[in-house]
Amino acid sequence: MRRSRTPALALTVFALLLAFPALAHAAEPTFTFTGRGWGHGIGMSQYGSKGYAEHGWTYDRILKRYYQGTTLGTVPGKKVRVAIQKDNIAQPSWRMRANSSLLKVKNRYGRELEMGTDTVYTFTAGPGGVVIVKDQASRVVTSVLAPAAVWERGGGQPEVLDASGPLDWTSVCYKGEMWLVVSGSNLYAYNHVPMETYVTCVGPREMPASWHAEALKVQAVAARSYAYVSLRSTGDYDVYCTTRSQVYNGWGRASGGTMTRHSSDYLYDAPVAATANKVVTYGTTVVQTFFTSTSGGHTENIENVWPGATPRPYYTGVADEYESVSGSPYHVWPEDDLAFTASGLRSELLEQNSTGGYKYFTPDQVPASIVEVRVTQRGVSGRVKQIVLEGAAGDDKTIEGGKIASFKSALG
Repeated sequence: MRRSRTPALALTVFALLLAFPALAHAAEPTFTFTGRGWGHGIGMSQYGSKGYAEHGWTYDRILKRYYQGTTLGTVPGKKVRVAIQKDNIAQPSWRMRANSSLLKVKNRYGRELEMGTDTVYTFTAGPGGVVIVKDQASRVVTSVLAPAAVWERGGGQPEVLDASGPLDWTSVCYKGEMWLVVSGSNLYAYNHVPMETYVTCVGPREMPASWHAEALKVQAVAARSYAYVSLRSTGDYDVYCTTRSQVYNGWGRASGGTMTRHSSDYLYDAPVAATANKVVTYGTTVVQTFFTSTSGGHTENIENVWPGATPRPYYTGVADEYESVSGSPYHVWPEDDLAFTASGLRSELLEQNSTGGYKYFTPDQVPASIVEVRVTQRGVSGRVKQIVLEGAAGDDKTIEGGKIASFKSALG
């Protein structure tokens, strides 16, 4: 999984790519690609953490292994502002309901209004920067100056009936407050949630709650550190609810007026409590703790993954000793589906999208007839940094930087 340096849509796949051409007498060359890992390969490996934990390592030792030169520090409690529409797109309306107490709303100046329980309220944007609230009979209950906050009295979890979160689920319940921000005739929705609650909700979406407790603590500290660095003093939100930041799908889901917490999320309560307010620090700086699913046996220097990134001691690649016995399905790739003829490889690289554009490469970036694929540069982990596609007509092409990820994506 990729954790971007800024909220921007990007997913890079960590890979050790090797190309093996078929024998020279073949009518058309065939290339087989093998590799290891899944994700960008920077920082903590989730499966690697599982392996370390199962071999007796404590969470703080694991974190220091992945983030070289760091220690654990403590930060004050904060609130995280999460965009609950997965692409942060303003919607014509948002429908909400309180299932266990009264729904409350307040305007930008803090004036509060209590509404009903088990009643669906529709929130829309009105003229002059106000949020209009209607009941189930479409009658206007009130209008409040935006931004407006909606929450359930007594610390409950108001239900958002419309599609929200990374999976576009309906009836997701969120702790904290839901802030509605007017944008023309539409509304953005942002969940303001306490940091520790946010971490408890993120943890199970990023790492299975059934894993070793020390690995869950590693994930909790990494999620908290990443979120803390993402906090902004300006703007309306801090993080997305998807892998553009960290995966967050609220507290639970409602059905028939009853809220049920997501599956086994309660297993994260103890690891989060045991690491409360702890973050990874380098000196006095909280580290933006990028993490990845599987490193393939060795993590990578940040500058070898994201061209232009500043090298840091805590983003230095290290051996991942126990990932190979952690059960990751991506530690070594299966080979049977990564063999291509030269023409087949070219077709994959030039795949088009639904609008007729090219998804990965344009024709001028790929030789007309590929005769060889050579790996010409690698990172400290063995990760491919540069590939040369040799063309029959001498029209060789070099692939490097961010296009390495495009190359892997094209392979499938």
